[in-house]
Amino acid sequence: MTPQIKRELRRRSAVEPVIGHLKSEHRIGHNYLWHRQGDAINAVLAAVGYNFRRLICWLRLLLWQIIGTLAKPRDQSACKSGFFTAD
Repeated sequence: MTPQIKRELRRRSAVEPVIGHLKSEHRIGHNYLWHRQGDAINAVLAAVGYNFRRLICWLRLLLWQIIGTLAKPRDQSACKSGFFTAD
């Protein structure tokens, strides 16, 4: 086997699960649109939905990290003011 064929087989094994996910989750298994243009539109819309779902997941993780950073207790010595001390 040549190195190029090995690369192509590795790439194919990485892409096939994504195609299976698109078929089951994004209705790409059955096309309700007509002709070749309908096939192309269906594939593009499925890819957009897949990427949009990944983007939403990434944004959710980013939001949780921001909330986690903001919710951490701060150093109390830096926030002390002279008004509320027990003098």
